[in-house]
Amino acid sequence: MKKTLFFAVMAAAAMASCTQNEVLDVAQGNAIGFQSFVGKPTKATTLTNDNFNKFYVYAYTTDALSSGSEIFKGEEVTKTGSEWGYANTKYWEANTSYNFAAYSNGGNKASVSTQGDGLLFFDYSVKEHQQDLVYATAKVAAFSDLANAPASVALNFEHLLSKIQFTIENGFTGGQIMSISEIKVNSIPTIGDCNLGEWRDVKSNDDITCSLEGEITSDSPKATEQAYVIPQTFSNIAITFRVSVRTPEFVYLVTDKEMTATISGTWEKGKVYNYTATLTPENIDPDGSNLKPIKFTTTVAEWPEVTGGTNLIF
Repeated sequence: MKKTLFFAVMAAAAMASCTQNEVLDVAQGNAIGFQSFVGKPTKATTLTNDNFNKFYVYAYTTDALSSGSEIFKGEEVTKTGSEWGYANTKYWEANTSYNFAAYSNGGNKASVSTQGDGLLFFDYSVKEHQQDLVYATAKVAAFSDLANAPASVALNFEHLLSKIQFTIENGFTGGQIMSISEIKVNSIPTIGDCNLGEWRDVKSNDDITCSLEGEITSDSPKATEQAYVIPQTFSNIAITFRVSVRTPEFVYLVTDKEMTATISGTWEKGKVYNYTATLTPENIDPDGSNLKPIKFTTTVAEWPEVTGGTNLIF
């Protein structure tokens, strides 16, 4: 008899309110400086205001006399202490409007081009880049007097990817201990174009692996590391992994049994999805070929019928 393993899913918003703002001093007259804010996700392993230290910026100008010129083209901006800086200092110009776009990808450069008021990420691969991808745009309206130039460009970065993880619960009741290996999300699109913060042309099915360390007891569920995925709507994606079950005395009842489940739904950018499964003897070994519980049957001896006895003597 085939048993289906179900995953329950809980989505958590990865973009919480910022609790820390980095206000950056501009030391050079009318030089263009930057100020960054990053929405805080649920895990410190991704980019936050505390560990955000590099991004790449693009910008072009427009004025009454021209259609615009590019002043930043993937310029690397880094943080030292609390201040952001870059090598090729640019200065504000009066009577000029500015469009800025910036991104960060774990300190790595991506294949990017300017598109309209923002950026186009071309053939971005989460298989190749398992890092947080954040993106921001800003506009600065023209001003007639340099005294009114902004102190810095405020860049509010949003998370462009989704994150997933899996939580495994031990549903055994006899003190058995389980371990999980090779948790794999099978054949999902891992490459796509992101135009002005929106994903399109998602393609190239590939596998994403999530590792889980340590053994799982009945009172201690464990979660995998989080993996980045491209936001998308999907149906019947196969989740596979291997499970082993042992007794406290290190007698293995199940060894590397392959399990399969499916998930369907939508991954939205800036959200974390936690899929939970409870593993029990019934869904690990539905036909009972490996897990044969010790059972009991009982009979109780009946009392014999009343027989004659000696009389009481007074």
